[in-house]
Amino acid sequence: MDEPSNQHHNEWMSAFRAALTGRPADEPPAAPGPESLSDPAQVRELLTTAGFADVSLTGLHHPMWFEAAADDAYEFLTGQFAGGLAEMTETTRGTALNSLRGTLVDHATSDGVVYDSAAWLITASRGGFHS
Repeated sequence: MDEPSNQHHNEWMSAFRAALTGRPADEPPAAPGPESLSDPAQVRELLTTAGFADVSLTGLHHPMWFEAAADDAYEFLTGQFAGGLAEMTETTRGTALNSLRGTLVDHATSDGVVYDSAAWLITASRGGFHS
């Protein structure tokens, strides 16, 4: 089942990137980073070139949970991004933190702070072994 596993399905990644940088996620899939293996054709080519066969990708979509409440998620994420936040000017940091808090509040549900998320389950075989 080939479905894009990219920033459009990884809402949490694009929302945090947009909040902290002020621009939407626009990283091309071929660039190094978390989106580098979002294109099934690119993954198949990479694994086939490495000697794997029977490459199969199954799209998985599950909610990504970030704490029970927006304030708790904010506390957690500001700790995760502390290095980048420390490098910002006071004004830029204030804007980024307000944007981060806003997206967390917007995604607060009775189940906690939840964003859409996607990944690939990849299987392949090599030399008689299945991985």
